[in-house]
Amino acid sequence: MIVDPIPEDEVFDRLRPVLRAQGLDLHRGPLDGMSRGEVGRFYTTKNGASGEVDERDLDLERRARALGVLRVNEAMVPSHGEPA
Repeated sequence: MIVDPIPEDEVFDRLRPVLRAQGLDLHRGPLDGMSRGEVGRFYTTKNGASGEVDERDLDLERRARALGVLRVNEAMVPSHGEPA
């Protein structure tokens, strides 16, 4: 099987509208790790003014696969300039 590399940024952009339709906003935590312990690399908040964190430490690739956003023949790879 041929595997197509999909940058993390593209997976994020594909997943964002799917989660929004479920009432969630997808966010990136800081790369510098300053508050990474609080929310993780990726996290979701509930739509609306409260901005209440719904899920911390979201596994972007796993969620994208579960929702059919990342297909079997695709592999998430780090976006250019990000640490592996």
